[in-house]
Amino acid sequence: MTGKGKETEFKFRVDNQGDLDAVAKASSATGAQAVHQENHFFDTKERLLDKNKYVLRLRQEDSTFFLTAKGPSSSHQHGALTAKAETEREINLAQATTIRDGRQSALKVLAEMPLEPDEKPLVDQMTKLLGATPLVHAGSFSNDRSRLTVPLQVGGQNVPVILELDRTTFPGAVVHYEIEVEVPSTVDADGLGQALTALFERAQVKTRNGPGKAKRFFAAMRGEKI
Repeated sequence: MTGKGKETEFKFRVDNQGDLDAVAKASSATGAQAVHQENHFFDTKERLLDKNKYVLRLRQEDSTFFLTAKGPSSSHQHGALTAKAETEREINLAQATTIRDGRQSALKVLAEMPLEPDEKPLVDQMTKLLGATPLVHAGSFSNDRSRLTVPLQVGGQNVPVILELDRTTFPGAVVHYEIEVEVPSTVDADGLGQALTALFERAQVKTRNGPGKAKRFFAAMRGEKI
């Protein structure tokens, strides 16, 4: 489940915008919040963070900025479900600009913020891994996200769940379509997985598992097919 220091979410790949539209229609959601995201990644020239399955990201969502660190994913019997250590903070425009321009280290900015006990180990691990090796701007991709609040039956209860329907443009103009659902801390993940499967069946949409966006981004930057 998602909480301070941890991110637990489902990720479902689909084929096209029509699949996203079908899921939105089948969900019976009323209204949607559409946002545009620009995601910037930081790593060493040798891609030390990526090789060790860490992620350091600056995200601009419309006029708001978020600085995020993520650790390696743990496996789950439901292939679309991932769990990982995460630390995220909202920052201001001035901080975001200095990070983006390379005048401040994204990890140092995060490390100097007040952190919860469950968040600090991740930042400490990444700091130790990097040592004195400087960070560089590794590249970016854009994402158009539509957030829908959907009532789902989970364990016999009606639970409001946020579906994030994504159209992501990776380097090389490669476009992927995906549905992400964060697992609330009060919701059973297995039960939510069953409810989501039922929703996709109603929408007549086939989903598949795949690596996270950051992994696909770095693969694209290496010139690999994603």
